[in-house]
Amino acid sequence: MRNQILLLMLCFLAGCSSAPTQTYRPANYNGAAWTIEGNLKPGLVDAEITVKINGREVTRGKFSDFQDSAEFTGEYEGRKINASCSRLSTMRGTTIQCIVFVDGERAATLQF
Repeated sequence: MRNQILLLMLCFLAGCSSAPTQTYRPANYNGAAWTIEGNLKPGLVDAEITVKINGREVTRGKFSDFQDSAEFTGEYEGRKINASCSRLSTMRGTTIQCIVFVDGERAATLQF
């Protein structure tokens, strides 16, 4: 717990973190591929996670230090967006990974 608090404070001092953008084209869609991106804004107890598609916010939610997973939902161009986020602990530290689904199909994996 002490290491998590120290990591959180370092992230807080460093500011927001962004996951690398990823592209996705839905099934039976003829338009240009979508750009999916995510941002994590740390707080003292909760981190705020935002997922955007083509620059438009599609979902936002809080991820607490006291939970290991969270689900956020939204909509983009009439399609259901679901972000399933979980805390991952590795030898390098703790990260948060969000798997983004579009109409139930895996579209991107964002890691902060």
